Amino acid sequence: MELLAEMTKKCIEENSRNAQDQDEFAAKYNRLVERYESTKARAGELQDQRSVRQSKADEIGAFMFTLHEMETAAQKFDPKLWMTTVSQATVYSDGRIAFRFISGMEVTV
Repeated sequence: MELLAEMTKKCIEENSRNAQDQDEFAAKYNRLVERYESTKARAGELQDQRSVRQSKADEIGAFMFTLHEMETAAQKFDPKLWMTTVSQATVYSDGRIAFRFISGMEVTV
């Protein structure tokens, strides 16, 4: 994005210093602006993806920490383990239960 911004700035400076066809200048300028805007949009998408991945990594880290704190494997219901593992449970009228885990995975039993 910085490179495209610099190229756009130089394009404008060149137009102000040298006489040139304004249609060609406008076309070149518009191409640079379009490239800048599409690059900016892509950078935003990548930042959003990075945030989602970081959030998932934090959730997995919290889960792993909870497991590490346990002295033995869970033999009975552990509310702390449940809260760090399951984000939602949905009970249906036909008896099915859908569990959505922190990781996003969903299991129906």
